[in-house]
Amino acid sequence: MASVTSAKDPLRKACEEVADNVFVYMSGNLGPNALFVVGAESILLFDTLMTPSMAEELHTAIRRVSAKPISVVVYSHYHGDH
Repeated sequence: MASVTSAKDPLRKACEEVADNVFVYMSGNLGPNALFVVGAESILLFDTLMTPSMAEELHTAIRRVSAKPISVVVYSHYHGDH
């Protein structure tokens, strides 16, 4: 996954830990974001993004952090970007 070095760049694509075991995935170019929490036994995922390719990039980013299974997926709202 390509990452721009400036944390203030809203267009960057990145996966960052924002609290202990809480990660935000930014899809880049002001696209949709997702969040996941790595628990003791599994992962809680908020939103899965817009397209299969974006979801695959998200999954790859999650796997770079943890091999634990994703046990719960929460959709924040019904719009197409989630």
